Amino acid sequence: MSSDKWLIKYWLSVILILALSGSVFFYNLGKISLWDPDEPRGAVIAYEMLKSKDWIHLSYNGEPITNKPALVKPPLYYWSIAAFSAFQGKVDEFSARAPSALAGIGTALLVFLLGRIIFGHSAAFLGALIFISNHMIFEQARSAEIDMILCLLLTFSLFVFYSCYHGILPQRNILAAYLAMGLAVLAKGPLGVMVPVMVAGLYLLVQKDIKAVARMKPLTGLLLILLVASPWFILEGKAFGTEFFFRQNIERFFHAFDHLQPFYYYLVKLPLHFMPWTILLPATMSYWFQKDKEKNPGRIFLLIWFLSMLIFFSLSQSKRSIYILPLYPALSLLVGEALHQIFYENKFISLMRWVRGGGIFLIVLLILVGTAGTVFVLVKLSGLVLQTLTALLFITIWSALMFRFIKRSEATRMLTAFFVLAFSMEFFSAGVVYPELDARSRSSKKLCRMAAEKAGDSDLGCVGFHPPSAVFYINRERNRPLKDFEYRIEDGISFLKQGKTVYCLMNRSIYKREKERLEKVSIQLYIPDLPLKGWKWDLVFLTNHNQGEQTPI
Repeated sequence: MSSDKWLIKYWLSVILILALSGSVFFYNLGKISLWDPDEPRGAVIAYEMLKSKDWIHLSYNGEPITNKPALVKPPLYYWSIAAFSAFQGKVDEFSARAPSALAGIGTALLVFLLGRIIFGHSAAFLGALIFISNHMIFEQARSAEIDMILCLLLTFSLFVFYSCYHGILPQRNILAAYLAMGLAVLAKGPLGVMVPVMVAGLYLLVQKDIKAVARMKPLTGLLLILLVASPWFILEGKAFGTEFFFRQNIERFFHAFDHLQPFYYYLVKLPLHFMPWTILLPATMSYWFQKDKEKNPGRIFLLIWFLSMLIFFSLSQSKRSIYILPLYPALSLLVGEALHQIFYENKFISLMRWVRGGGIFLIVLLILVGTAGTVFVLVKLSGLVLQTLTALLFITIWSALMFRFIKRSEATRMLTAFFVLAFSMEFFSAGVVYPELDARSRSSKKLCRMAAEKAGDSDLGCVGFHPPSAVFYINRERNRPLKDFEYRIEDGISFLKQGKTVYCLMNRSIYKREKERLEKVSIQLYIPDLPLKGWKWDLVFLTNHNQGEQTPI
């Protein structure tokens, strides 16, 4: 291929990756409320950071985050939300999620670039599309959480290591990997160094080239990591370091105090979250064990990356699906290479039976899910009938075409159909499914706006109801902290006994239990105009200010 054609092919691929990832990750991004518990926390901290102009000492609802152990996290994601929000002039759903979306786009490009080095252009392009279109990456690239940024930083550090080790990049560029690790420490702590060092070290062991460690400038790298990460930890103080490094990392790994799961947890969750490409994992894994495939050190590197992270995080007592997000770039490339060899190089034809079997299974699964979903919508969600029937029509046409492609062994069209399905599912989720979930069961936004408007300049508290979304939406509307009493009922009642007018959102079960005590201090009960039956908290809205006849429960 001439250099001009090579450049055109390269830049067309880059543009297509940017266009697809950008449209999938940014579509409808700011139209859905921040979902509890994780998304609003970062938005609250970033909002207060901008308000106080203090980017070092982090606070949540007016209190230092060191007072709330669950919030003790490094600042990189809060900084990124604050920076993006400062640029657009406010903290909202879009500015809270945009850093993750940009990180997802950046990681997709890195997957493509690393894949080109290891496997060549076509396999790399397939790997990048698989990365963009699997369920877990779609979720996290649209979520106001730190994990997508961590995935970007770890992928970048491993990309630089591999490129420098094999002479593709000048050796001095290895410092960029250490810079990324330093930022990763500010994103998630020691894991930002431990994970890439583990992968790189195991790769050098397998290559029987431990002497190469000296070429990686480890002492200079350690100094650079400390230079990037340590100033904030020093300025934040000892209290943060003790809680974060020992409790949130060491204790969580060996003796989980939350998210306790069995060793095999990720073996169950990974196939679910890698959909729809899980269907093709049997073909991919069969390809890995083919003896006559070309030996490739890059494939070994990716396998070490994938397996070492999977085992490492499985050994931890505390497990969540998002913890293994950094292994998805490696897995996407491994699947992309296998599919390239099977579909386009016409090698390992025997493995095509796994692909056909996966396609048939997916057709049956889609028909069952589509039919059940349609029945559910017709019975429960009459407002989504048109969208659901459209989706069912799409599934029917797709299944018919896919069956035809499988029957005729039309490999290229089969793979194209897989990608069309994957991206269609993502757009349908972002445009229909998530907004409906948001409106019916996940959003506290309307309720919080109503409460903030009713309370006006008076103090507003909550008892038995303290989701981070309420803190974000109420504080943003009122520009003052919400008085959160959590489940401290006595404090909540004392708050309502004040001489000045106050308002309170209270869990209905607590209200019923304490009704006699509340009525003695003439607490007025108001049922807001907003229907709360579909929301996961059943609440009452109280005030000690006489506004007329009491409304019955």
